[in-house]
Amino acid sequence: MNDRRLLFYTDVSDTGSIAQNNHSLLSELVKRHNRITTVASPQENPLIAEQKAMGIEQHWLSFDGSKNLSRALQNDAEARGLLSKLSPELIVFGDSGPLSSLAAKRAAAQMGIPFVTIVGSVFPSLAASHAGALPILGAIYAAACSVIVASQNDLDVLHRHFHLPEMKGQVIGPGQHADRILAILQNAITTQHDYVTPGFGVVRPDRAFPNIVMGDASNHAYFYMRREIPHIFYCDRRQPSIGFVSRDEASILYNSARLFAGKSALELGCWLGWSACHLAMGGVMLDVIDPLLDQADIAASVRQSLTAAGVMDRVNLLPGYSPAKVTEIAAAHNRRWHLMFIDADHSHPAPLNDSIACESFAQEDAMVLFHDLAAPDVGHGLDYFRSKGWNTMVYQTMQVMGVAWRGNVTPVQHIPDPAVAWELPEHLLTFRVSGSERP
Repeated sequence: MNDRRLLFYTDVSDTGSIAQNNHSLLSELVKRHNRITTVASPQENPLIAEQKAMGIEQHWLSFDGSKNLSRALQNDAEARGLLSKLSPELIVFGDSGPLSSLAAKRAAAQMGIPFVTIVGSVFPSLAASHAGALPILGAIYAAACSVIVASQNDLDVLHRHFHLPEMKGQVIGPGQHADRILAILQNAITTQHDYVTPGFGVVRPDRAFPNIVMGDASNHAYFYMRREIPHIFYCDRRQPSIGFVSRDEASILYNSARLFAGKSALELGCWLGWSACHLAMGGVMLDVIDPLLDQADIAASVRQSLTAAGVMDRVNLLPGYSPAKVTEIAAAHNRRWHLMFIDADHSHPAPLNDSIACESFAQEDAMVLFHDLAAPDVGHGLDYFRSKGWNTMVYQTMQVMGVAWRGNVTPVQHIPDPAVAWELPEHLLTFRVSGSERP
């Protein structure tokens, strides 16, 4: 773990055992020539003086987080401002308890900054007194690269009372503290992470999808899988070979849907409803066409998830194959759509035929989103819209998304994850890329 730009963020403001462990870790990180910055509650003690002498850059919060938990839960603007200013490669949260620095962790998750949280003390009573914050904490724990505690009992309490996801959490006793944590930090900074464009609205409907898990993209059989992109590959534990859109891609769907809140939208191919959920949470009235909805177990799973997310009343699930079903629904209900998302059959000529149908029934002010443009056959769909005079653009994401639009519409401006050395598939080189200097 050498020569990294690390941020250590803590609410511990005394010189007790948690502070001593944090100090030992900081000392080891400095010895390995990392560039360390700390953000902490206002304090002055010998440990702080030693850290300053080590060359650690220090920033102070405007309040004592250990004594003002409600402020730590809500200081989003201050936390986001600090993270934007310091721009760390990795954040280590040295926490006095599970709810420490919650707003800062939420900001890190939304900004796509990898982070590890080390929980000093765990008391079950805290869960009962802050029940409203627990769903947020659960989403934050899901986004964390690692959650570290000092004992198996603490880990059990986090699982039972604080929404720590199954299979997450590591026990590292004080005697093993520095070396094992350094190994975890090294792994965290080089492995998969979530990313969302700064400033995008973020929703995390994970609890509505109880079978969502992190899959293994590195061994995925799909020929066009971009295995080199370090974004987390999400899938359903019941069918791990079929992936969901990534967190980055889901944020494009959600923020695009917000532009058309209250208006008609169409999705071709929803699998188990993850993408449909993000579109519906953006406020559109969504028609979903997917032949798999003819299978009772899949249809039931989709309904359960959309109901749990509170959006089932805005979604119309339609078993059937596109493009024939698109034409059928449009004719039967005199339907034209403002927003369309094409993520159905990726092999030729399906993407082109889906695009022709969508273009035929698009409103004058309309937008069409594509997923998995890494596959050349899907690229034929975006080519088609360009040939019909639509504006087009590519989003550099895990599997590459694209957008076509016309009329009084402005697509969301996505910024590719700066932690990734992006390359564009050859068949997309003539398209403009959002957030890129390429023409």
